[in-house]
Amino acid sequence: METWNKGVERVAFSPDQPVRLETVGYVKGPSLKDKIHCVAFVVDASKVLTYPNGLSNTFQKLREHISELGVHQVALLTHIDKICVKTKEDVAEVYKSDIVGNMMGQAAALLGMSTSYIVPVRNYSSELDLDVHTDVLLLSAVDHILQYANLYFQDNTAKHTGKKTSVVQNFCIPQLVPVDEACPFVSEDIRNIYKSSYIQDIMQEVGVRLGVSMSCVVPVKNYSREFELDQDCDILLLTALIQMCRSIGASPLSPLLQPPLESAACQEVKLDFTQ
Repeated sequence: METWNKGVERVAFSPDQPVRLETVGYVKGPSLKDKIHCVAFVVDASKVLTYPNGLSNTFQKLREHISELGVHQVALLTHIDKICVKTKEDVAEVYKSDIVGNMMGQAAALLGMSTSYIVPVRNYSSELDLDVHTDVLLLSAVDHILQYANLYFQDNTAKHTGKKTSVVQNFCIPQLVPVDEACPFVSEDIRNIYKSSYIQDIMQEVGVRLGVSMSCVVPVKNYSREFELDQDCDILLLTALIQMCRSIGASPLSPLLQPPLESAACQEVKLDFTQ
């Protein structure tokens, strides 16, 4: 038997005693806040290949039932450092690892979902200090869960309150360009962008000037004389795109899951601090 703490409540789960109408604590007419808003499957990357074959069918039946309830799902692939030495040495290499990529595919097949819903994370275990790259993966997982939970609210608010969720929206996302010309440290290696105190100061100044939070300011590097694409440069540009899409209620990673907006606009503001 497993137990789950929900605030001051303590709910007991048992495979031999499914929840029934007469179960103590069962809510017959749950409000929106009483329902499950997102289901996160947690899969151990080091054990995916050891799971019994029949488990895949069980997961897929469970997911079908969850989907029928209109609840979005995501999966966390944990312990990625245990399956890839390269990732263990530098977790920033996670999306460059063929081993991790293949294991994400295996996890997706096990759960019966697209690989785009699989979020790799590295667990803290014996570390004494925090690691920024490990935190980025964990925060990315939290971000995915919150996005899908938010989608559930968007999909169901009208059913519970009668209010329409499609509204006119207008957002301003300032882009700080070109950061490589503003800072030699970043010009040498674009991956140093969030390590540069100079760029951070400029981002803060931009936020103050525009009256927005610093978290809304997105630094990017422009393509100008390059003949080939650069992965790190693309990451910054895609981050800016994702910020804009999120602001208008859409997601470039899962466009079919988002409810359409009647009218939405996102204004792009470019600021050049090299002059």
